[in-house]
Amino acid sequence: MPQARITGHVVLGDTQEPARNTVVLLTSLDTQNRQFQRVGLDGTYLFEHVVAGEYIVITYLDGYLSPFDKLTFNPSDTSIASLFEQIVAAQGSLKVGSQGTQTYDISLERGAIVSGRVLYSDGSPAIQVGIELQNTAAPSPRSGAPFIQLGDIARSEFVHREPETDDQGRFRIAGIRPGTYRIAAVQLQKLPMQAEESMIRSIMGALRFYTNDTVHPKSAKTYNLAAGQELTGLEIRIPLDGFHSVRGKAVAQDGRPITSAEVTITETSDPSLYFLAVVSDGLFRVDRLPPGTYKVSTFWGNIVAGGAVTAAFGMGSTSFTIKDADLNGVILTLPEATLPKLTEPATR
Repeated sequence: MPQARITGHVVLGDTQEPARNTVVLLTSLDTQNRQFQRVGLDGTYLFEHVVAGEYIVITYLDGYLSPFDKLTFNPSDTSIASLFEQIVAAQGSLKVGSQGTQTYDISLERGAIVSGRVLYSDGSPAIQVGIELQNTAAPSPRSGAPFIQLGDIARSEFVHREPETDDQGRFRIAGIRPGTYRIAAVQLQKLPMQAEESMIRSIMGALRFYTNDTVHPKSAKTYNLAAGQELTGLEIRIPLDGFHSVRGKAVAQDGRPITSAEVTITETSDPSLYFLAVVSDGLFRVDRLPPGTYKVSTFWGNIVAGGAVTAAFGMGSTSFTIKDADLNGVILTLPEATLPKLTEPATR
């Protein structure tokens, strides 16, 4: 059994007091070895029987920054090595042999804090509504593959749940990286999708209401947040009317209903306002769209029968305008494409 050990003190950088209950994650750069534990009442941690290799130390404590908070992950990049390299460059690494004890002390930096309340337009509290902070310096999720904040994902494993309002519509989010942010309440679509809610909120274009009563990110008010700063008294109002649903069909050029596809509905004057919907049995639907002109498009479509794809379709798009009523009968027509060939199983 390996005899190497790693120990150290973890303190709060703003008070110099022990950072009790901090989660300390020890992970090797090759991701093959991983341990975690909580800091004790004396502010210390100890990893024993550490396998030889090169490691980084990641901390998580509510209200304080983690090294992952400064990293943005692009799903098109399947390698985590470049992210680890950024952490190593920022805070160094530990090279561990087969025995001996190394000391690695850590000082945590307090992040910014925002708090406030979300109400519906009739004054009732908006309960279990997601709160999203959009860093204006981060790449736009509409300029290619979506970007995900790793800190939010990692924290959910060790520290706290998704930020959302309580039974009085109140919210408080701590440990925010310094920067300039838009702050929005995220209202999920009426029809759920078969995916994690956090994915819907961050990627799939649920309706967002910003602090200055707009749904358009480019018109939203921004806030400059510094380390340790607390911004209080924010209020977001979610209107109960003035929005409308759209229903449509995805069909082949000969009228056959397309049973499987994913469509994007984008506001033509503001591409940052967009929604996703899944075609089921030829139909799609999105609720609570603000008035405007939209482009509905998809890159692919299939006809599925008996669990097998019997026809494939390529890119198509159409447009529609919503003014003061729900809209039914939008038709999205797709051209037929070559059906992909199935790989034959190897025979002996």
